[in-house]
Amino acid sequence: MGTSGIMNVGQLQGYRPYLAYLGNTSELGILSFITNLAGTATGAVLSIINQIGIPRIYYTEGQYINKHIKLIFLVCIVLSFLSIPAGMIFFHIAEKDNFYPYLFLLPVGVLQEGGNAIIGTYNHLYNIKDGKLSIFATSGVLGFTVMAVMLSIYTITKMDVFITIALGIIFSQFCVVMYIMINTHKSLK
Repeated sequence: MGTSGIMNVGQLQGYRPYLAYLGNTSELGILSFITNLAGTATGAVLSIINQIGIPRIYYTEGQYINKHIKLIFLVCIVLSFLSIPAGMIFFHIAEKDNFYPYLFLLPVGVLQEGGNAIIGTYNHLYNIKDGKLSIFATSGVLGFTVMAVMLSIYTITKMDVFITIALGIIFSQFCVVMYIMINTHKSLK
């Protein structure tokens, strides 16, 4: 596993041992369950889109990437909005109505998985263009740093753990995706 992979795991999963150490195991379980539920559903949809789009990116030597990224963005926006009503139905059928207060975490899982899909798509573009992959290592460090800052904010202010971690995941994924998008377009021109 490369540096970027290790940093990605630290960014998206590093809060788990930290929260467990602080004794927030029930919050950790809820957070992990709900974001993973949405992330898994999103991953299933995006894998279908990627099976169609990734070969097109290779076939067009990267020209199709902007359309593919826009499609991923659109799908993630739609799934973010649909995740809450779908979650309400799912939790009602599963007789887990006590999860209703945490429905706002479902879009976090969607956006987390969408960010990973965009990062993966740009990795394919780098393969096509023989770009240097150091951008991914740097982006991993960036994401890890942002998440570490959010954990520090939680420790200092004792904000609601769900809001702090959700904002940390969304903000760190946003920073990583924007960093990769900007640097990819600069370096591959």
